[in-house]
Amino acid sequence: MTLYEKHTYSEKDFPVIFHLDRRGQASDDFPIHWHENIELLYFVEGDAEITLNDQHVRAEKGDVVVINSEILHWIRGGETRSVYYCLIPDRTLTDSFPFMSPDSLFMPVVRDRMIARYYEQLAEEVDQMPSGYQRAVFALIELIFLQLTRRYQTGRENRELTDSGNPKVEMVKSAIRFLRGHYREGISVADVCTHVGFSKCYFCHVFKEITGQTALEYLNRLRCMNARKMMASGQYNISESALQSGFHNLSYFSRTYKKVFGRLPSQEKHPDFAE
Repeated sequence: MTLYEKHTYSEKDFPVIFHLDRRGQASDDFPIHWHENIELLYFVEGDAEITLNDQHVRAEKGDVVVINSEILHWIRGGETRSVYYCLIPDRTLTDSFPFMSPDSLFMPVVRDRMIARYYEQLAEEVDQMPSGYQRAVFALIELIFLQLTRRYQTGRENRELTDSGNPKVEMVKSAIRFLRGHYREGISVADVCTHVGFSKCYFCHVFKEITGQTALEYLNRLRCMNARKMMASGQYNISESALQSGFHNLSYFSRTYKKVFGRLPSQEKHPDFAE
């Protein structure tokens, strides 16, 4: 299966992503995606809404959100600023735990004091990097997954909360793959419908239901994100970035960019952002 996001690690012998994320109030610029590795979010401040396939859950301070393997997910800021630790261990690491099976599934939101303490220790180890910190991080991650397996592993009766076998979700994934592969071209929503093999009415309804945005909004967001990246490189001006990202009308690009990022392309604080 082609994955939307493929994780890379700065150190080959340390296949762990761990960092603190902050999301502003009602922020929705986090792109919907999925990946093979399990992702765990521990909220230390604020709240957020998380889409997991076709389910929508809320997370508050003290909650751990478990994003199981291959689950389509999207995070939207809540009524207050949310701050959370993001932990993504590579599957080669989690599969090595003797109590884990390749198809292990966990409940989407848990609240556990022990896991919270492990997160605090993880943050301290990663921040200070004392001698042997990598081994300590591996040990803490194993303890987190052991606690999840003991107390929060889901049974078949709750599989619909986590499984990616939902045909609606698979259709949305197929559409996202197509959009990400062709957004620089002059494609339309009709082209996406042809690709997934469903009517425009049904496809648009399901895409909005799952992702919280229309297919056109998602397409324009991809294009704007790519244009912003190109402009930030300093190698392309606004017009070139727009054209090579799939926009063929500069005025429409500017309006869309402002809608996505809250500012015009010319207002970006970068010395090379120029017409």
